[in-house]
This record gives sequence, structure tokens and C-alpha cells, in this order.
Amino acid sequence: MLKYSNNLLTFIFSFIISQMLIGQAQGHISFVMTDAFSDNPQVNAQMEMMKGSTTDVFYIGDESLTINNMMGGMINIKMRVEKDAGMKMAYDMMGSKFYIPMSKTEMDKMKAEGDNPMSELQISYDESDTKQIAGFTCYKMVAIPIANPDMKIEAYITEDIKTKAALIQGVEMEQFRGFPLEIVANMGTLVMTTTAISFEASCDPSDLILDINGYTEMTFDEFVASMGQMGGGFGF
Repeated sequence: MLKYSNNLLTFIFSFIISQMLIGQAQGHISFVMTDAFSDNPQVNAQMEMMKGSTTDVFYIGDESLTINNMMGGMINIKMRVEKDAGMKMAYDMMGSKFYIPMSKTEMDKMKAEGDNPMSELQISYDESDTKQIAGFTCYKMVAIPIANPDMKIEAYITEDIKTKAALIQGVEMEQFRGFPLEIVANMGTLVMTTTAISFEASCDPSDLILDINGYTEMTFDEFVASMGQMGGGFGF
């Protein structure tokens, strides 16, 4: 879907575009990026700024809103997933605000035409390796892209959270047995760890409202072009 490796756009999207349907439920999950580092000293200095970034997932049934707050609020991304209606993204980078609605047809077309290294995964589970995260007993999962075995996702998942929420770019998450509450994304030169810190089994419909007041609407291609003009984002 995306061909923008080595820039911040890829990093951002690596946590936010995906859908998973396990059942009907509601809740609010809060995540924090507990670690981020690179073996490249210059990039690692920028990765330090990513530590402490937060992700909040609000969901009711098939609808959800995921809010990513990064680099001390310099970058804010909101992803709204609606039942059978695609996805809407509100992107705020240091005051530059863009609204990108994408229908399911458009998303399917981008997936079919794009170069997505995460489309096919070799997945394994180890139910003997467990961890308590945000009140849930989770077990280990490892997912390796067939097209890029140098990348790897190590996660601890629970089958007790049922949601269709945006979390991992390019991954058809319904193939997972459960929802990840901890993710270690190893991209070769970058390694990032995101962990759930709390869960609430309730969500108000108002939590799913996507406020796009003050945002400029554009297509996904226009958004990518705008990011390129802005420098592509910190050279990742």
C-alpha cells in the first residue's frame, strides 16, 4: 500500500491502518510507547523523542476511533473506522492539519495496487509464554512478513478484547487469534515497543466523534504529496 520506507510517514502508518473484527463489544484501551531506538545514532536521537507517545483506542462494536499523540503533541493522528464504510484520518503535524477520508473501495484498491510488505505474514504462537498486561493474561505471537523476513512483529495478544480498531498498518488483523496489548515492531534499523497501560470496558458514543474543524480535506495521494513537500518527516 505504501512505498515510503525510510521516513516518518511509514513509521506513523505502521501503527494506524488495520481492521479486525472478532465480535461486538465496547471499550477504551490506552497504550504508551515504552521504548524506541535505532542503531543509527542520528535516527536514535529522534527516536528518543518518540518515547512516551500515546495511543488511545475507543470502540463500540464495529466502529472505533484511534488517537495517536506523538513527540509531545507535535504530531496528532486520529483514525475513524466505520462499519463497511472505510476509514477517515485527521492528521495534525505542528499545526498543519489534513483530513483524509478513504472509502472501503479506495482502501481495497490501494491494497491491491500497492507494495505492502505486511500483506502476507508467517504467524506463530506460544501459549506457554504469557504476560499480564492491563489486567489481561496475554500470550506471545510472532508475525514475520513473507516479503520482508528482516522485519518482525513480536506481540502479546488477548482473545478477551473484541474490536475492529485501527492499530497496525497493512496488516489484516482478523488473521490474528486475538488483539495485541504489547507490540515490539522490529523494522531492522528501528525497534519500537508499544504497551497497553489500561483498559476500560465502556465507551461513550461521543468518544467516537472525529472533529475535523479547521482541517483541509484531501485525497490520500494529495496527502502523501504534501508530506513530501514538507520534507517527508525527519528522514526515517
